[in-house]
Amino acid sequence: MARHIEDIHLFPGMATVVAGLHKSGFILALVTSNSKRNALKVLGPQLSQYFDHFECGISIFGKRAALKRTLKRTGFVASDTMLIADELRDIYAAESVNISFGAVGWGYLN
Repeated sequence: MARHIEDIHLFPGMATVVAGLHKSGFILALVTSNSKRNALKVLGPQLSQYFDHFECGISIFGKRAALKRTLKRTGFVASDTMLIADELRDIYAAESVNISFGAVGWGYLN
């Protein structure tokens, strides 16, 4: 991905969504299998500043452990937390740590 990072962009409207969530007082964390460097490059400096926590470089089946670490490191309460993601294994990981889940129809599913 790093070789083609210049060709990777956020989906249309996502910059507005992220900025709106931040302005509304939501605390944002990014939990991704991508490297932090790639994530910061795609988000850009303005959107990156809206995220309070980054958990990056997660193995393909390490989402459950990453969510547990994120909850512990941030002090987020599971019942007040929602994972927005695009893969079935994300649903299972969120459910396993009692986090609500919101699905999107892009990413690996397309």
